[in-house]
Amino acid sequence: MLSRKVALPTVILAAMLASSNARGSGGYYSGHNLVEGMNEQEKPAADRSRDCVKAAEFAGFVEGVHDALDRYTFCSPPNGALGEVLAVVRSYVKANPEEWHRPAGVLVERALKQAFPCKPLK
Repeated sequence: MLSRKVALPTVILAAMLASSNARGSGGYYSGHNLVEGMNEQEKPAADRSRDCVKAAEFAGFVEGVHDALDRYTFCSPPNGALGEVLAVVRSYVKANPEEWHRPAGVLVERALKQAFPCKPLK
């Protein structure tokens, strides 16, 4: 995971990447865009049809949302790996196709909130 010092630039980069594709998708980076990137990321690296930009956009977007909201709306393990976070999001998105019309950030947050709930403060 990225340190807090790098979290804001990561979120800004993810937002810029999302907005660059958003014009053709209803004005925001939607769940449908997230699914496209997820599908590209799941292809083997040697697959010549793999769109590396979409695959990286998926990972960057998820990481940006994670780093922006971790410890605020969910609490991921302190030594967690990006691969685990991506797997959680992929699993949630695949299980909830009826939500693909929503903004991608909503789907990522819901996935991580479900997988990594914060413990109540005492």
